[in-house]
Amino acid sequence: NYISWDGSNFIVDGNIRTKGGYFAGNVEMQSGASIYSGTIDVNGNLTGNGFALNQTGLKVQNGSNSVTLSSSAGTITANAGSIAGWTLSGNSLFNFKNKHVIPS
Repeated sequence: NYISWDGSNFIVDGNIRTKGGYFAGNVEMQSGASIYSGTIDVNGNLTGNGFALNQTGLKVQNGSNSVTLSSSAGTITANAGSIAGWTLSGNSLFNFKNKHVIPS
């Protein structure tokens, strides 16, 4: 591993791990890179609890519940939660106030 500074670029060959701090500018991620907490596979897919942000989008997962924002398809996929008074479950939307159900 090495560290290089050419006056405009600070280059670290290896992982950067920190217990604190911040970035004051943009962070560019090259193709295949991820920012994550949890476990990801070799393709950058989240395989357990946590989150993964990469070129395909953002996924947040806790147990069997997850939400995915896809950058390629422009979609939001969630299997639980609520949006504007509608409750999401694995197979329906339900509005408790108006007692409406939309099955899948």
